[in-house]
Amino acid sequence: YFMDTRKWSRKKAAWTVAVVAFLFGIPSALSNGSSPFFTELHINLFGTEKHGFMDIMDYLFGTLFMMVVVLATCLYTGWFMKTDRLVGEIQQGSPGFTTPILFGLSPASIWRFALRFLCPIIILLVILNMFGVFGG
Repeated sequence: YFMDTRKWSRKKAAWTVAVVAFLFGIPSALSNGSSPFFTELHINLFGTEKHGFMDIMDYLFGTLFMMVVVLATCLYTGWFMKTDRLVGEIQQGSPGFTTPILFGLSPASIWRFALRFLCPIIILLVILNMFGVFGG
């Protein structure tokens, strides 16, 4: 990105990325007992108490943001991409993907329905459950 879009030299781009990675790595390194600030850091995220820098980062990026990205990917794939193109790709490896097999429905039509409606609803319910909407 830095070299192609920003037209930076390779040296400048490498040093910038290395310094940023080093600076973001410091709290991770100090959160295992070396620094009481990062080890004993407490935060309440959407009704969930998290202790320590690593626990907070794990919850944010390993759980919450992952679910949001999965939902966005599902919505984008189901509603904004041409699903015929995706079905064509799947059909190359599975020729029977568009053949009706159950009540006149093909696996492709079931997949489209699940991708557009079923999966986003289930993912949204999981995210809402993470926020404690259902009392869990």
